[in-house]
Amino acid sequence: MIGVIDYKAGNAPSVLNALQKLNIPSSLVSTPYEIEKSDGIILPGVGSAQATMDSLKELNILDVLEDKIMKRNTPFLGICIGLQVLFEYSEEGNAKCLGWFSGHVKKFNNQKVRVPQIGWNEVRFFREHQILASIDSSEYFYFVNSY
Repeated sequence: MIGVIDYKAGNAPSVLNALQKLNIPSSLVSTPYEIEKSDGIILPGVGSAQATMDSLKELNILDVLEDKIMKRNTPFLGICIGLQVLFEYSEEGNAKCLGWFSGHVKKFNNQKVRVPQIGWNEVRFFREHQILASIDSSEYFYFVNSY
């Protein structure tokens, strides 16, 4: 069962709907117990880094997330803000984030890139992974982001 974290600020219902259309067993989760039962975890996007961190803290799920993902290697997908908060810090809301990865998330320099950056961008994969098995090493994906 894939647990889609419902932190009341993201697009969790849309992600759940997509998984269900693909007949992938999944449910919205928002408690330590529900996350503990999940075989995989998705932290969806939409919102700001600080608001997301505040919501995750309020739900009291930070410890179980870190244990499941970082210590027990539970499969994880971060979408948009769900990826951004994995780093130490985000300029978006001056947020101290999870710190699972070294680095700071910074807003695009709007003199070089139109912000928000919207459109199709090429993504190149530099190593093989089973999740990428049906995707070419260079594909285009649609992005909407400022960070």
